[in-house]
Amino acid sequence: MPGKADGSFSAAINFPAQLYAQSLTAADLNGDGKADLALVGTAPSNSLLVLLNTSF
Repeated sequence: MPGKADGSFSAAINFPAQLYAQSLTAADLNGDGKADLALVGTAPSNSLLVLLNTSF
């Protein structure tokens, strides 16, 4: 979440993952200097979901 100057945060933004996440990591996956998310889940099947940061 983006931070505000007063130390608080903006409202949460929910992203539907469509899997039951077992593991989550944040890293710069595409080399643009922004943290992206990678989720690994087991249901409905073994899955990997990558969410690329396109905002801040």
